[in-house]
Amino acid sequence: WSSIQAFIEREQPDVLCLQEVRMAAAGPRGCKRGDGQRRRRAEAKRDTPQERSDWELVERTLLASTRDTYTTFWSFADWKYSGTALLVRKPLKPARVAYTL
Repeated sequence: WSSIQAFIEREQPDVLCLQEVRMAAAGPRGCKRGDGQRRRRAEAKRDTPQERSDWELVERTLLASTRDTYTTFWSFADWKYSGTALLVRKPLKPARVAYTL
């Protein structure tokens, strides 16, 4: 985390994209891989103690240090890998946010 934080402080980007955020999207309770159930891409899955602990770490690090300067948009994957985060410097706002192609 310290490398990302140092980069943000040094470069002060207007937009920063992070990939492989490694957190799953929230979905219906009990959903399974490949079951076709729709996931909530902007919301992290926090059903298990480990998932809640992982999200609390994100809140204490990334979100706590960028909350005043950036708006964060998440696009979590069905399963733990390949999610993305988009940090947009305030007061900039994207015209639209979409979670599918």
